[in-house]
Amino acid sequence: MPDSNEIFQTYWHLLVLVTVILGLLLYFCLYFLWPSRKLGKNLKTAIDAIKQLKKDLGGANLVDIEEIGKQVATNGKLAHCWAEFKDSLHPQMAADDMGQERPVCWRATVPAELFFNAETLVAVELKTEYFKHQPGILTGVGIIGTFIGLLNGLSNFSVSSDPEKVRVSLDTLIGGVQEAF
Repeated sequence: MPDSNEIFQTYWHLLVLVTVILGLLLYFCLYFLWPSRKLGKNLKTAIDAIKQLKKDLGGANLVDIEEIGKQVATNGKLAHCWAEFKDSLHPQMAADDMGQERPVCWRATVPAELFFNAETLVAVELKTEYFKHQPGILTGVGIIGTFIGLLNGLSNFSVSSDPEKVRVSLDTLIGGVQEAF
């Protein structure tokens, strides 16, 4: 039975590959899964708060935009988006019973989707652009590894008139190809 040092010398590249894959998996968990769960909670909290505010208003049309800001600003990104959207809101004024001008509704000059969209709230926060390309990167590394294994197997292959040399050479070639795949 081969000792651990011999196994390590023979399969060191597999150890490196497993280490790289585990490192990428850890990176994915730390920089995508964990933040996505946190972001999902923040978005759910904001949506629930807005639904509750809408329910509390009943049929009233006028909403205090400062109250909405407090409900929406559950994290920095939502607060920033709300601050920008709030700048696009303009009150429509009307006189009340006392003759004072008061806002009766708010008009948006820009659609809310411009500020509150998946690209702004999710893709930028989670840096999804890297994670979209990660499968292609791993596939490319796998293809390169396959060709390295094939070239390694072919480099040790020698054609000879001696059948024993050919048998050893074929064993080496098959081992390299097996390793490549």
